[in-house]
Amino acid sequence: MNEKNWRRKLLKQKVENLYRSRKILLREGISVLPHIFTLGNVFFGFVSIIFSAKGQWEAACYSIFLGAMMDSLDGRIARYVGSSSNFGMQLDSLADTITFCLAPAFLAYNWHLYKIGYLGFIAAAFFLFAGVLRLARFNLISDQQTIYFLGLPTTMAASLLIATMLNAHYLKNFNFAAILTFFTFNLACLMVSLVKFPTFKKKFFWFQKRWQKTVFTAFFVIFSILRFDLFLFLLLISYLIGSIIYAIFEKVKFAKERSKVLEISEYRK
Repeated sequence: MNEKNWRRKLLKQKVENLYRSRKILLREGISVLPHIFTLGNVFFGFVSIIFSAKGQWEAACYSIFLGAMMDSLDGRIARYVGSSSNFGMQLDSLADTITFCLAPAFLAYNWHLYKIGYLGFIAAAFFLFAGVLRLARFNLISDQQTIYFLGLPTTMAASLLIATMLNAHYLKNFNFAAILTFFTFNLACLMVSLVKFPTFKKKFFWFQKRWQKTVFTAFFVIFSILRFDLFLFLLLISYLIGSIIYAIFEKVKFAKERSKVLEISEYRK
């Protein structure tokens, strides 16, 4: 009888150990999932460079957009499964350097900016350097950026640059290479600027009600199907201009409040 109980106890212990080991393996497998998406981001950045080298411009553009999709998913998945780590943050920054700094700069120069000569080369290099500096700064102050990004995010800058090039045919009567050079310089400056850009974690005047979200989603889907490139450009440029206007209003408001405080302090003296 004692031998039977001992065997049952031993079998139960083996089953528990097997279950525990499988649970550990599953948890470790899930924790690797965000890194797979981050490496997917690297992959699409590399693919974009290959397409650019072959002169397949639109394929290079859409590869960067696919990289942006991977980049948006890896962080969300990491937070969902509880596997956020410093390693993941560093890996994400390295991936972004390839996909949103090097790949778009290489694409822009080989497609259009080379026509301007050295100035176009400098614009592409400046975009790359600004993006790398922006990512380095983000790693240092990422815990402080909750509802705002300090400087234009590299993902947004790269997407704007790509969306602009995809709509170049609307400006065929103008010197598009010169326009793109100017735009590239400005995007680079905004990346390393102190302008605050919304992270969408805070609710502003949009999406206060469910019907507003539904209308926007329907609007987004319809126009994405009809004219994805144009709609994406309008959406991104609206975000850029709106953020700059909002930052100016905030600065003016702060200056007025500061002047009032100084007037009160002077009056009390």
